[in-house]
Amino acid sequence: MAFLSHERLKTLIEQTGAESRAIDLHRKILVLWCELAMLIAVVEVGLGNTVVENLTQRFQGGGWLQRSPGNFRWRTQEDDSINKAIKQARRAAYAKPSQAQKADLDTKVFPSGRNPRTPHRE
Repeated sequence: MAFLSHERLKTLIEQTGAESRAIDLHRKILVLWCELAMLIAVVEVGLGNTVVENLTQRFQGGGWLQRSPGNFRWRTQEDDSINKAIKQARRAAYAKPSQAQKADLDTKVFPSGRNPRTPHRE
């Protein structure tokens, strides 16, 4: 039984008295864990949304994560991490359009033509 270690099976057999009941108990434990994991995920998302909503109200608007709100200041490491995440998100967003869409964007941003030495960053 590759899905169940000998030690775990032995413990379950000691609790249930038979291998078939031990395997059934193990299956029920797995089902319970899956149900709990879904519940935990829903609570985590709800809690995260509540925290964001409260911080947005506290700091009077959005953008508080990208720039330090009011007299509160991010530490250098946090600022660096935020800036890195923003750059990665921009790169990911730029990677999604087709080459034709990117060329169209270049035309809008560089109406006189893009200098070939200008890299596509951010």
